[in-house]
Amino acid sequence: MKKVLFLVICFICISATASAIPILYSNGLKFETKEQLPDSVIINNGHVNFGVSFKQFSIFWVPLWNYGETEYVLVTDDEKNAYELDTDELAYIKETYNIDTDKAPEISFWNKMGGKLIVIVLILFLIWGSRSKKEENNEVPPSASPEQ
Repeated sequence: MKKVLFLVICFICISATASAIPILYSNGLKFETKEQLPDSVIINNGHVNFGVSFKQFSIFWVPLWNYGETEYVLVTDDEKNAYELDTDELAYIKETYNIDTDKAPEISFWNKMGGKLIVIVLILFLIWGSRSKKEENNEVPPSASPEQ
């Protein structure tokens, strides 16, 4: 009975402290600069560049999942804010600054695949580590050879 009580108290203590472990994640709109525009392109007293907006879920600054539509936007230098472009504005920017917008907006490789590759490598490393531990535990000790 004392062991059961001890295990219950340990479980409560562990679960109480586990909720205090911070997990850094983000979910929502992200912006990425695709083309630098001249310093004369200013909106609301701040310089903007040509870029894309997309929605992303990330854990510990590692992008794991992109969702929603990717759109062309004007992005501030710090990539914290963006301004939507309608078709006329997009056509004007395309002609004025010679930017290719014929294809669908794309995000960088890191935002598209980088986080997924890191997670796959971590999972493979954990599997490899657990298999090597099992093999060490299953090794048969060398039998003592009889001396003559």
